[in-house]
Amino acid sequence: MTLDEAMEAIRQGKEVTHKYLQHSETKSLRFKDGKFYDKEGYYLNSLSVMVQLQQACYNEGWSIVEHK
Repeated sequence: MTLDEAMEAIRQGKEVTHKYLQHSETKSLRFKDGKFYDKEGYYLNSLSVMVQLQQACYNEGWSIVEHK
């Protein structure tokens, strides 16, 4: 999934992850009430998230987190 597709999924209330996020403390991203949250529910600085996502390595490699 591309970054644009991942951002659309986030806007729809889905939790998404990226192959690089899976190996970090963040693990996945959710968007609620205009804010980004990580897997554990901690608020993330939106500006920092958007700056990080501008890196070319985040253009592809996204997936929706499936909850069991």
